[in-house]
Amino acid sequence: MKEFKDKVAIITGAAHGLGVEYAQEAVRRGMKVVLADIDKKPLLEVEKNLAAMDGDVIAVELDVTEYDQIEMLAQKTLDRFSSVDILFNNAGVGFSGRMWKLPLRDIRYIVESDLMSVVYGMRVFIPIMLEQKIPCHIVNVASAAGLVVSPNADLYHMVKHGVVALTESVSLRMQMDKANIKLSVFCPGFIQTDLHHGNNRRPERFKMTDDEPYYKSEDFQIAQASTTFEVTNGIAPDIVGQAVFTAIEEEDFYILTHPQLNPLIGMRVKTILDHKVPDASYFIYR
Repeated sequence: MKEFKDKVAIITGAAHGLGVEYAQEAVRRGMKVVLADIDKKPLLEVEKNLAAMDGDVIAVELDVTEYDQIEMLAQKTLDRFSSVDILFNNAGVGFSGRMWKLPLRDIRYIVESDLMSVVYGMRVFIPIMLEQKIPCHIVNVASAAGLVVSPNADLYHMVKHGVVALTESVSLRMQMDKANIKLSVFCPGFIQTDLHHGNNRRPERFKMTDDEPYYKSEDFQIAQASTTFEVTNGIAPDIVGQAVFTAIEEEDFYILTHPQLNPLIGMRVKTILDHKVPDASYFIYR
């Protein structure tokens, strides 16, 4: 896709972090933008700020872990703008912790937020895009955690690997079908976003409860501190919007913004091809 003016972008997780960066870049390029997020107050603030940039934008409060709300998002978009050109499956949460110690609500929360929300978005919007028969693009936001592994975030690695594999597989099908949809998967390292505050935006059924011992445990405190440290020491987010839109223009599939992680990606591939056990010593001595 080379031209963006007057085309329509949908962005989930648009009230914070990367979602705001995509939205600002979309408006700068003359796109119409649908902002979707569960966090209503900052969502409306982003809508206000983009409108001040002369953006044609609407805000939709929703929970991406509910399939029917993704259907609602599609309907509101079509009612307002009549088409969809780019979908950013961006919403997600991130936290560390040993999976066998996490409460089941946390496991369900990250799987529904980071993986199933992408499944729901693609299932709802791919048929709409195919029916339009015009060039469209889907950007699924994964993470470098979807290309490598570490001992610190078992479930986060699982869901992000799932997003990468899903995007790869659907891309192959689109190519075989000679479809009008291109795909990209964004796999950054840590960026200074609001990712470490995901517990503040949990849907009601995933809320942290006082009767859950884990939330008072040292394990929980260590996991929270680790995530906060990594996110707050990440790269500045202001390069992200342009980098991702350039990748869409050039039809790049893998979008990587942290070249320092490339050796780790290569190490993992070599470990697989050499039939080796993943080596913990890399992490023990760092």
